[in-house]
Amino acid sequence: MTTTAMNNLWTYIESLGLSARNRKWLAEKLLAPSSSETELNATTIKAIEDVKAGKTYKASSVDDLLTQCLG
Repeated sequence: MTTTAMNNLWTYIESLGLSARNRKWLAEKLLAPSSSETELNATTIKAIEDVKAGKTYKASSVDDLLTQCLG
């Protein structure tokens, strides 16, 4: 998202006149990891645990490695 788009979004959000409760809800939603971030973190943790346990992978790329970890 461009700086201009972010500024326009911020201006719009400020214009809504949100209550403190609604501002808190919005802040929590904005700070929550997306589902793809959560999935990637879980995959990364599994790969690290596998390596610590001595498991090895034959991967030609990071995507290949992640695919094998999910396997």
